[in-house]
Amino acid sequence: LIGLPCIFGYKWFGLHKHIATLDANTAQPEIDIMSATATTYLLAAIGAALLCSIFSCCLFCFRKSIKTAIDVVDASADFIMTTKRILFVPFVYFILSMLIISFWFVGYLAVMSMNEIKPLTAVPQMRYVTWTNENLAYGFVMWFGLIWSLIVVDYAKDFIVLFAASSYYFNSPLSLKNEDGTVVQNEDGSPKMKKQNEDDEDGIDGEAEVLLGA
Repeated sequence: LIGLPCIFGYKWFGLHKHIATLDANTAQPEIDIMSATATTYLLAAIGAALLCSIFSCCLFCFRKSIKTAIDVVDASADFIMTTKRILFVPFVYFILSMLIISFWFVGYLAVMSMNEIKPLTAVPQMRYVTWTNENLAYGFVMWFGLIWSLIVVDYAKDFIVLFAASSYYFNSPLSLKNEDGTVVQNEDGSPKMKKQNEDDEDGIDGEAEVLLGA
């Protein structure tokens, strides 16, 4: 984004310089086209400079939020590297979801086969299914069961990840502990990190590090 104003400005300067060196035999329509192109490059350079300025202002104004986001990403990376087995959770979730969908699809085909099936006159290879009220109710129950089963598996996956993250958070080797092994807590109930305690002892006015104090 920072280089765009320079690129557009360079293109405008080069084209503007080229127009100035044209002789009198150059056709006026060609000069007009090059002038319009140069104006476009100039407007693009100004627009890119404005966007770059706005982006820089946003970075400056929200620098604290950006630092927090970086700390969260850093803490998440530490969590993933420490508990690599958590990477199997999405894989197992995918396998379970595929098994549920496969079994459901076979059952749904069985419910469909209970209806009257006739070939279409125009296209004999296609079939028309006439659903009865009873089988239609079975179909709705099947769809409800599929959605409910997938939601249960999805929430189970989220619970495992959240429980693992919470356990690692409150039992992190970076947390400051008392002599009896309990974790020292801040006023908001979050565990106090060793790095935060060192900053307090050094007289540094720093905020509590996010998550693992990374």
